[in-house]
Amino acid sequence: MEIINPLCLLTMYCPSLCLAPTSMHSYINPKCSVPIALCLPPMENNQPYECSENNECVHSSWVPNYDVFLNHRGKDVKETVASLIFHNLKNKGLKVFLDKNSIQVGSNIPQVIGDAIYSASIHVVIISANYAESSWCLKELTLIFKTGAPIIPVFCGVEPSELRMKDKDGVYARAFQKHKQSGNFEPHAVEEWRKAFREVSYIKGYIFTGDQGELLEKIATSVAELIGRGKSQPKQKNKETCDNSHII
Repeated sequence: MEIINPLCLLTMYCPSLCLAPTSMHSYINPKCSVPIALCLPPMENNQPYECSENNECVHSSWVPNYDVFLNHRGKDVKETVASLIFHNLKNKGLKVFLDKNSIQVGSNIPQVIGDAIYSASIHVVIISANYAESSWCLKELTLIFKTGAPIIPVFCGVEPSELRMKDKDGVYARAFQKHKQSGNFEPHAVEEWRKAFREVSYIKGYIFTGDQGELLEKIATSVAELIGRGKSQPKQKNKETCDNSHII
């Protein structure tokens, strides 16, 4: 069986993002038939990442467990809505991932983010005006959907319908067109981001209207309910299908 790490999918999208060259190795996954650049984390008890015969990737038990992962556009909401949500949930005893507070100096950033996404019980996706400009945000969003964990959208200054990009001259449509024309990403990858972005608009969430206190409490209530539901009906989140859609 071929060694594979299903968690460092951000590095699969852009191998150059891996900040630890000594841990970079290339393997041929016979199930994918495409070379995959992988970031291999330290193995615990000699338990590697493996692709099984039924085409599923299994990881070992070292992955940190987060209750909530905050996906957001930093320049729009990191110091405002994202930070408020982070501190409110943390004060309620939850383990929350927000990049600026959760990534330690010296850490491999793409690997840490990939691990956090994969291990989180709930994902809060904060959509703002400049969200779709960031390929990083869109890559995270795509991985979030692949985990199968619940998503709570928070729409800041935008309406959910805007994500469907019916207006071809809208800010989001222009952002995706720019990604497509940049030549930095494969067309199928940009299309995958577009589908994930559009899908968020169909998930019931919250529209931020300016009342921060009300928003924070609603999110906290929803998170608590979803975590409680997950504990009563635990999901297996230790497998990720290996296919070519992860690779750019």
